[in-house]
Amino acid sequence: MLLFFTSLACFAFGGLQAVRMQTFVGSGLELEPFSVILTISNKREIMDKMATSWFGWAADYVVSDEAFTSKVTSKLETMLPPAMQEMGIQCTFNATKIEGLTGTMVMHITDYSIGEAMRKAKGEVFAGSLDTIFETLRNLGMEEKVASIDKKIGVQLRAGLMTKIPEILEQKLSEQNVKVTVRTDPPPPPADPLPEEAPSPDYSLFFHVAVRDREILAKQMDKTLLRFALRNLPQAKFLDLIQEKLKEKVSEGVQKKMGKSLDLTVSTQPDADAGANNRESFWLLLKVNSIDIAGLLSNTKGPDFAGNFSKLLDTLGTLQAEGLKGMAVTINNIHTMIDNQALGGLAASLPTMLQQSLGADVTNVSMAVFEQLQDLATSGRCCSDGGDVYWVGKKFARGSGPLGFGYGKEGRCPKITQKVVDGDVIWCAAQGSAVHKAVQTKYRPYTDCFSFSSDADATAPTQAAVVVDSYC
Repeated sequence: MLLFFTSLACFAFGGLQAVRMQTFVGSGLELEPFSVILTISNKREIMDKMATSWFGWAADYVVSDEAFTSKVTSKLETMLPPAMQEMGIQCTFNATKIEGLTGTMVMHITDYSIGEAMRKAKGEVFAGSLDTIFETLRNLGMEEKVASIDKKIGVQLRAGLMTKIPEILEQKLSEQNVKVTVRTDPPPPPADPLPEEAPSPDYSLFFHVAVRDREILAKQMDKTLLRFALRNLPQAKFLDLIQEKLKEKVSEGVQKKMGKSLDLTVSTQPDADAGANNRESFWLLLKVNSIDIAGLLSNTKGPDFAGNFSKLLDTLGTLQAEGLKGMAVTINNIHTMIDNQALGGLAASLPTMLQQSLGADVTNVSMAVFEQLQDLATSGRCCSDGGDVYWVGKKFARGSGPLGFGYGKEGRCPKITQKVVDGDVIWCAAQGSAVHKAVQTKYRPYTDCFSFSSDADATAPTQAAVVVDSYC
């Protein structure tokens, strides 16, 4: 019977899974008791075997159902706690109610030593790995995790016992010719699901860059002649210069903040603005080719932190090799988490850095927003009357011809005015005599007509301009 109870403890701990990165060694907490209810179904058969069949019925009659059930529960009361103690689990297991052939016993785990239990159930390598994880967490400054970790392990220990006690009691008592059905009250909770693999990060970052004032960059020039030349460069050449300067600034800024732990490709792309020759904006594209986690943590958190974190990952790899379920996914998710933090740091810091050094408005957007904005850019033109902005459809972005007749050149901001359609006042591109009362508009970067917050999780830009899609 001792082997029976030892196997019970092994079953309970063997069910621990890498549901989260929190399966560690510790000294346990008192766990909520639960009832074990067993019902004997073959008392008469047992009594017949204990006596001759001629007076087995008499023995069955003399030994009451309650007395028979008490014999079984008393045996369990005396044998189970010592066996569990050898596994590092302190518990009481006492009968609280006997009704006929049904006995109710209460299992109360008062303390547990996960380290000792794991050595008995899973071996030295497994238990030693958990010891290392626990030590590493302390070195990483995560002391506050210990209490919650112990609690979660305790919940799994209790659930494992609630699941396995009925199965093993039925099996082992059957070997002693006692047929029972066993259940727990409450029933065991459902098993924790294995971890799901986190989505892979998007290693491409998209920044919209608008240079509305050259003065900040000009003031950085050492010589008066260079400042003059910069202020008077044609817009196309100025943007070419800025884009090259931007690549340098980004590479320098990333290396200063994160060392050489990020391998980056930096490129720029012009706005696909319909008909614009005086563009003020372009796109900065960053492709993160690889991330050296150890190097990144060493630069941002210090060598000691980086060393302990690497040790943690190595130890989790050992648990994976030892067969802990779900550990491969857990390790991958840790890498994904670090990559996301690095990418998020870039997305948050670059706009401020570039605004200070180049005087540019820089906005980080998701790939979805970038692609949609590029599509929108060719479908119209953003125009302003000095206050409000108007999104003029490509067909109407041409104004009027001489004296208001015909059409002007394509890709130009028109004069706009208002008309009433079905009781509604709408803005329209002026033609003919309407141009005399119309307001002239001027080009703005198409992105001024859309709202797209600096949020890499956003999925679509929002129209932020008055739409002009008719003539009047």
